[in-house]
Parts: sequence; C-alpha cells; structure tokens
Amino acid sequence: MPIREAIATGYAKQDIVQYIKDYAASFAPPIKEGVEVLKLSKAQQNGFEVTTSIGTFTADQVVIATGSYHTPKIPRIAERLPASITQLHSSEYKSPELLDDRAVLVIGTGQSGCQIAEDLHLAGKQVHLCVGGAPRSPRRYRGKDVVDWLDQMGYYDLSIDEHPQKEKVRTKANHYVTGRGRGTGN
Repeated sequence: MPIREAIATGYAKQDIVQYIKDYAASFAPPIKEGVEVLKLSKAQQNGFEVTTSIGTFTADQVVIATGSYHTPKIPRIAERLPASITQLHSSEYKSPELLDDRAVLVIGTGQSGCQIAEDLHLAGKQVHLCVGGAPRSPRRYRGKDVVDWLDQMGYYDLSIDEHPQKEKVRTKANHYVTGRGRGTGN
C-alpha cells in the first residue's frame, strides 16, 4: 500500500512506521545515520556529488527534505515560568504518561498541537487548547478522505512556486485533520 494511502486511510502511527521499515528492508538501502551533508553539487557527468562528514558519494537523484517545524519556536517569556511547570515542545511529546495529572495547556492548533490535545483528552487529562490560525477541514467528504481529494486534485504535486496563492501558503500551517479511528474522527 502506498504511504499516502496508508496516511489517508488513517492507519495508526505504528502501522505507518512498520510499513516504512518493511519497505526499507525489502531492498536494504545503504542508510547512514548521524551524517552531516557539507556540500551538494552537480556531478561532472550526470547526477550529483554529495560531500558528507564521512566521505563523498554520488547519486542519480537527491531528495532534500526540510521544514520549518523541526526547530522548536518557544517564546522568551517561557524562560520566566517557574521550574514546577513542565514545558514540552511537540517534538518531545511521546505519550500522555509523560505528564502528571494536572490540567494541560496545549499551545498551537496545527497538526501536532491538535493531535496531542486529542491524545491527552482521550487519556482522561483535562486539556485547554490555545488556538491559532491553522485551517480546518472535514476529514471525510462525499465518502472520501480529504487527503485523497487533495491528491486527486493535484494539490500535493504543486510546488510553492506553482501554487496560485504562493505568498500566502508559504508561511501557513497545513490544515488540521486527524487519523484517529482510521480518519473517521471516532
């Protein structure tokens, strides 16, 4: 099953992780972890030359996967809160058991914030959600998952430069949808 279909049908996180592990095991790619890419350049022939902290490699194709959400953006005022208040960035959240039984304030209603708030709520925690500007959409429309609709409309094939509202979408959060209950919201 393609990864986009697995996500669209709402498979649990561990199902998607297992799918990726199984896929990688099917052809045993030469994965290198903890390696810094120092330089990427066009090779003299075809393809690319990648200079890394462990040597130089050549590749026919290169995928550069980056995003603005990988670095925590925590306001300076957070430094002034008492140490008795637990503060976690979404990248550090793993499960409701990380937090004691006090009420929880989740700041940010993008994908991670809403999914964490939902997870905490379903675990019986008292959750307060500080909302932001992430757009909402129904998970299902006319019997299909919204991710499937967006895929069929070519939305995921658009580069930022091809998008009709490129300056607006460049800094906007993705729409919030949940995969819980296989995308039904149950």
